[in-house]
Amino acid sequence: MASRRLLRPSWIISHIFVAALLVATVNLGFWQLHRLEERKSNNAQIIEASGRES
Repeated sequence: MASRRLLRPSWIISHIFVAALLVATVNLGFWQLHRLEERKSNNAQIIEASGRES
């Protein structure tokens, strides 16, 4: 009986939705790490440029 319940369309759709959210969350985490590296690089360039102007 439990296996029939797991094969209902609503359960399948909800599991696909949760899997998609999981993938999106992991990808957003990697995006944040990439963005952090970009900002560190940009900040270093700004500090270097402001040091040359002084």
